[in-house]
Amino acid sequence: MLAKPLVSIIIPTYNREKYIGAAIDSALAQSFQNFEIIIVDDGSTDNTKKALEPYLKDGRIKYIFQKNQKVSKARNNGIKNSAGKYIALLDSDDSWIDGDKLKKQIDFLEKNPDYVLTSGGIIRINENGQEISKTKNPKKDEDIRESMLFSCLISPSAAVFRRKTYDIIGGFNEGSDLSEDWQLFLEMGKIGKLYNFQEYFLAYLQGGQNRSNFNRRKNLHHNLNLLKKYKKNYPHFKKAYMIHFCYYIYSFFPFHEKIIPLFSKIKRLFFGKPPYITEKK
Repeated sequence: MLAKPLVSIIIPTYNREKYIGAAIDSALAQSFQNFEIIIVDDGSTDNTKKALEPYLKDGRIKYIFQKNQKVSKARNNGIKNSAGKYIALLDSDDSWIDGDKLKKQIDFLEKNPDYVLTSGGIIRINENGQEISKTKNPKKDEDIRESMLFSCLISPSAAVFRRKTYDIIGGFNEGSDLSEDWQLFLEMGKIGKLYNFQEYFLAYLQGGQNRSNFNRRKNLHHNLNLLKKYKKNYPHFKKAYMIHFCYYIYSFFPFHEKIIPLFSKIKRLFFGKPPYITEKK
């Protein structure tokens, strides 16, 4: 009988036969090995299951198939069937690039019981593995809170959090798959402290397969309601709401994608630099 794992790595997937192997390999390559991997297949219709067959021989890897219910239910289902004290999220088209990622995060959380959630920097890549940009979010809890209403300053696929904190919250909001990770992290910030490592932990595949490319306007409208929900828990609500409202209005402009550079300059002029640091290739 296998010993109870300290960490449960949750990998939701849907039609990711091309990518999921790299995600799993990056988890298996971690120097910290006291984990289980739970893959939740959200009703894939491609050859995802066949791509997973070689990995399922490893007793640490569990496979759950469910009818298509979207990412929030898939993650909740995976965590419900997990045994770890800590939960690590990893999307099936992303991969971890720091072999000591889990070790660093678990060591930090074990030594700092007042912290509930950690993450790290991300490198965005294209389908050919070429770097597009690098992003680091604010490190300290107080700095993260200062800007948490402006954008999600915790990278989901690099996140590790306490299972007991997740249980207190009740998990991901299954009523919506719009900004579901941001909402969970906002809730966690009401319970304990947040921390971002300043190392790059994640390769994030930026392409047509990303959910963020779909229903963008709907997502922007949803974010306005999200800000209202947490306006008493985090500072600078009015400024954050104004920025998000401008993004929403901007989404209606003809050819708005082509004038992004101009819009970004105007936003920086009126609202200052963003809280995160992005280096473009």
